[in-house]
Amino acid sequence: MLKQAIRVESDPDDFIEQYNDMLDETYGDFMDMNASYILKECDPTVYRCGLLDYVDSYREEKYECPICGEEYQDEDEALYCCQDEEDC
Repeated sequence: MLKQAIRVESDPDDFIEQYNDMLDETYGDFMDMNASYILKECDPTVYRCGLLDYVDSYREEKYECPICGEEYQDEDEALYCCQDEEDC
């Protein structure tokens, strides 16, 4: 029986720097403070929701081979990385 490929989730914390840069480039500075800093300090809930939306817009689905752990963008490639169809 084949082991199922594992879907790899993106960690939003890996995108914080990119998200901050995007906010700062889009909205600029106000009174020598970056837009990302202002949003994070004044409304952390909106900041985090925006970060999650940002991550979702850039997320590529990745799958991991259940045996060796190598990552693939295609689920079938991950599934058959170390397994044969004959294993079913």
